Amino acid sequence: MKMNCFVGLFVIALLSACSPDTVIDLGSGFTYWDEDSHAACISYHMPAREIDIPCHVIDYDYNDDFIVAYQDNSYAEKCISNNYGNRYCLWIIDKMKLKRYGPLEITEYKHLADSLRLPGDLRLSIEL
Repeated sequence: MKMNCFVGLFVIALLSACSPDTVIDLGSGFTYWDEDSHAACISYHMPAREIDIPCHVIDYDYNDDFIVAYQDNSYAEKCISNNYGNRYCLWIIDKMKLKRYGPLEITEYKHLADSLRLPGDLRLSIEL
């Protein structure tokens, strides 16, 4: 009996340690999840689809139709370098078409945002 209680408590502790700190439903099957601010990602509930935004999402915004995000990605070729030498990639997800665009540079992001008619109220905390 004591062993069963110990095993049960161990499993609960293990599951608690592996769960993300923050989980936010972004609608249409997309989820933002963050494990201690070092592994923040945006994912789609169907893992076979390649429409996730990989880890290290710094900021994002969303509405019923789109998700916009920027990601710290020091190793990607297509990234934006800021004044501090950090590198960022921009992303757009069209939630209705289940299509991911990115990684994007600033000029690509602005052009695509115009062509997709991205609403002006979708904002990221970086200056574009």
